[in-house]
Amino acid sequence: MKNLHKIKYVGFVILLLLSMPLAVYAVDGQIKIAQTSDTTFPIIISKPGSYVLTSNITVNTPNVHAIKIQADRVTLDLNGHVIDGPNQGTGYGIYATNCYNVTIKNGTIIEFNYGVFIHNGNADGGGHLIQGIKAQRNSAYGISVEWATLTDCIAENNGFGIEAYSSNVRYCSASFNNVIGIRATNGTVIGCRANTNGGTGIFVTQCVITDCTAHNNSSDGINGSGSISNCTSVSNSGDGIDFEGTVTNCVVLNNSYCGIRAYKSIVVDCLASGNKDDGIAVSGSIVRSCNAQNNGNSSSDYGIKTRYDYQLRNSYIYGNTSRYNYNNQDYFCNFGTCEDNI
Repeated sequence: MKNLHKIKYVGFVILLLLSMPLAVYAVDGQIKIAQTSDTTFPIIISKPGSYVLTSNITVNTPNVHAIKIQADRVTLDLNGHVIDGPNQGTGYGIYATNCYNVTIKNGTIIEFNYGVFIHNGNADGGGHLIQGIKAQRNSAYGISVEWATLTDCIAENNGFGIEAYSSNVRYCSASFNNVIGIRATNGTVIGCRANTNGGTGIFVTQCVITDCTAHNNSSDGINGSGSISNCTSVSNSGDGIDFEGTVTNCVVLNNSYCGIRAYKSIVVDCLASGNKDDGIAVSGSIVRSCNAQNNGNSSSDYGIKTRYDYQLRNSYIYGNTSRYNYNNQDYFCNFGTCEDNI
């Protein structure tokens, strides 16, 4: 009789499990998410845990989020799958606010308004990680985060590629976006590429930028404030680098305006060559140990030039090399001091 009761109990459990929706179920410590005929959007993640996609997700209805995270300490592994939107409306691929320690990794998000949106963490409890995500053809932003680390992400053919506040953007690529490739505030941008975007390649406010490249963008290659080092900016339709802060060991080649335009800055150990306007043009700045050659295409263009700004003290230009610029116009220092240059 006891065995009969056990058999009936096991049968009841099996029937109960079979009756549960297949969109979310637990196996090996992970909660699996798959789209079924019964799936409604957004898929809500309301408890901490590790989640994994086991199928592609397709949202056909405008103005709807695909996945909404409402819990702290969530890891969502897209497992190589695609979250595909309706290519219209205001929906987000993955949406999370007021959550901490959220990780999104390893997948593709396309054709939403925002691909990934994770905001309102804080410095102590944000802890967000976006890793190995490709965001494509999202109308507003590919990836928009706050208090996060982005690493090995790709943003292509979005409105804005990547937007990051108080975050670290590392080894990411932003290309063919309609506006800015990477826009960052109060963080770091390291080892990134921003090529062939419709506006500025990398636009920052009080950030540290290191080891980045910006090529063939429709405005400046790199623009903003903070510090920039070991970066290359080539063949952009604006300035190669337009910056306020420190510019160190950078290379700017064949840009349509100035190679480096700097304001209240220190520019050191940089190479500016083949730019259509001035090689290096500064206001209230120090320029030293730089090389400017083959820049300019008019009588107002120089290898290294100080620009007048009545609010600033004059610039100090020393220990540089400037040669073979337009009409041998290598230095223009009416609003600064030039010493020990070649």
